This record gives sequence, structure tokens and C-alpha cells, in this order.
Amino acid sequence: MAAYKRLYRVDDSILTIQSVEECIEDMNKYGITKACIRGMDSSDTKMLGELQKKYEGVLYGFVGVNVKKDGIKKAFKDLEYGYKEYNLYGMAITPFTTGVYMDDRRNYPFFALSEQMNKVMVTHAALHFNPTLPADLGDPIRLDPIAIDFPDLKMVMGHAGHGFDLSMLGLVQRHKNLYIDYSALHPQFMRPEVVFAANFFLRKKALFGTSFPLVTYDNVKEWKQAISESNHDLFFHGNLEKILGLVDEKPKKKEEASPKEDTSKKKK
Repeated sequence: MAAYKRLYRVDDSILTIQSVEECIEDMNKYGITKACIRGMDSSDTKMLGELQKKYEGVLYGFVGVNVKKDGIKKAFKDLEYGYKEYNLYGMAITPFTTGVYMDDRRNYPFFALSEQMNKVMVTHAALHFNPTLPADLGDPIRLDPIAIDFPDLKMVMGHAGHGFDLSMLGLVQRHKNLYIDYSALHPQFMRPEVVFAANFFLRKKALFGTSFPLVTYDNVKEWKQAISESNHDLFFHGNLEKILGLVDEKPKKKEEASPKEDTSKKKK
């Protein structure tokens, strides 16, 4: 955490413990009405479920999967419990905290269950700053074999592949089930190609996020300037709502127009 505080210049004053109500109140000040919350391992799942139930329509929970800490059987049982007992929306894996690569075969049972139950997987897919573990733990290319083996599993790559930017862009274009979030990032410090992608060819796959408290909620103002107004609905809520299944993905059929009455005059 110390490395991230230094990198993001996080003021210790914003790291004080807040109630959920206070967090939601702060979100609302900037027009943020929904938030994804995630666990780190099986010990967090019940809490996530209760929070999602209490703040229905505001908080969306993701089971934290840590195969190194919990083992395959316990982690799988917990994931299934989170899905069936609380209807949590997906799973979250953070390779740089576990030291386990995304495409490690021990993670495959979790991907299979999530795909089968139409859930979403989110992960840290960017350069990380834990100096005790390899940097490539966050390399987005690790998602390539997963996307091949689980083509119906929606996956969100956290932090827009920062540090692996160009390979990330190609990967998201390559697979229909890959998406990117722009959390913990400031647009003015990013490669212009990545911001450009959110406005153009990846505009239906790009999601806003903060990673609060590393980046505070007022970050939304920076992104409103960086994203063209015509894409605001998609970037700030539409794409997320589609991924989570909050809106119908199938376009509504147009109602058949009733036959027009012939008003032409008959010839005498």
C-alpha cells in the first residue's frame, strides 16, 4: 500500500474509515449512483452479500477469489455460495496480491462456474507496484488463453492495461468478451491512444471507475472532459449496466407500422 500511496500521492486524511452511507453520500455529490464492491478472499463474501442486499441497486458485489490463501476447493465452494445465496454479480482476482498468474490452471474452475452462471470476472490487468512480485503478474496478455477457453465469460480488465497499453488495445479488439475499466487513472497522464479508444473503436467496451480511495470520486470531472459527450452514457453507466445484465442486451423489435389508409381519390 505504501508504494501506491506514494505513486498516487494519497493524502492519509482520505484513508479514514467511512460508513457505507458516507461513501454513498460522497458518490452522489458527483452524480455517481452505482458502485462495484469486491472481496479479497472467502472471508469477505458474506459481508459483500449483505451489503448488496441492503443497498440494492446501488452496490454490486464481486466474490474475492484467492486460490493461494483458500485453496481450490474452499475458494470454489465460497464462490458458488456467493452466487447462489446472494446472487453476487461476479468474481474478482488480483494476481499481484496472490502471486498466482491469471491463466494458472488452478483458476480455471472459477472461470467455468462463472461462465456457466452468466457472471462477470474482474481483475487487475495493468502494471502493479508491489516490488516483491514479478511485474508481469498484471500483464493483460495472460487473459488471452482464458478468453479463448471461456468465450462467453465477460471479463473486465482493471486499469485499462496501464503499462501494457498497446497490447491491451489489441487484446480487447481480438475478443468480444473482454472489456476495460479506466479506474485509478487520470486521462491527462495516459497514452492518448488509450483515451482515444474509449471515444471511438472501444467506446462500447470502456467503463468508468475510480478505485476509491486511490483516486477520489471527483475524478469523474476529468473524465467528463476527456470523453466526448456523445459517449457519456456508454462510458459512465451504459456499458456497465449491459455487462451486469441490468438492461436487455437484445434490441427491441420495432413495432410494425399499421397499413396506411388509401386516401387517394378514386377515378370516376
